[in-house]
Amino acid sequence: MRIDEQAFARVADLIARDLTATLGWKPSMAQAEARDALGNQAASLPTRLAWEDLAPATQRDVLGEVVVAAVEQLQQFVHDTFVDTSWPPCLRHPTHPMWPGEGDGGGMVWWCAREQAALAPLGGPAWHRAAAWRAALNDRGLPRYQTAGGAAQPATA
Repeated sequence: MRIDEQAFARVADLIARDLTATLGWKPSMAQAEARDALGNQAASLPTRLAWEDLAPATQRDVLGEVVVAAVEQLQQFVHDTFVDTSWPPCLRHPTHPMWPGEGDGGGMVWWCAREQAALAPLGGPAWHRAAAWRAALNDRGLPRYQTAGGAAQPATA
């Protein structure tokens, strides 16, 4: 199944925006990682149906499933490589991560598992607060991490 390239690009931009805002990744790196994760998930879709033949509601459902799986894949990578084991930090409880999911009105959101609530849209402006929170923690001497060759390394400030 071939997913609409414009929808694919929009979603990759949203994911990349979150990676850049919260982890400080360069936009080109974030975009490449987002596209790779989305491509990996889209490649597993059945090929017997053409994207254009699906009803719009089905297209949204399929795209939502691909996006959630892609973000979960990226999130697992960030956690497993110790880039940030609570990425993305919950906007209300910064000691645990938020999880990707679909919002009540459609659209992709970040969920707080503790409150069972959607806190931010994927790629949304709420990340400015998260980035500010993360910067404040780092200003208190907590370690910063960056990726180098796919492995997490303490950053040299």
